[in-house]
Amino acid sequence: EQETCIKRVIAVPGDTVVLKNNKIEVNGYGISDIGYDGENKTYQLGENEYFVVGDNWRNSGTRVRGTASS
Repeated sequence: EQETCIKRVIAVPGDTVVLKNNKIEVNGYGISDIGYDGENKTYQLGENEYFVVGDNWRNSGTRVRGTASS
């Protein structure tokens, strides 16, 4: 049986994503409705890379998904 996984794209190729101090920033702008409680990281998205998070992050064990290729 195949499981469907729905994620929200919050950054596209060329964007910079910073996960720091329980916040997520994309190109210096805070994402107001998405929290983050993991270690501090910075992602510079390359060609054909997207940053995705779970749409139901408040009730999900994996709130931040990370990069995905097209």
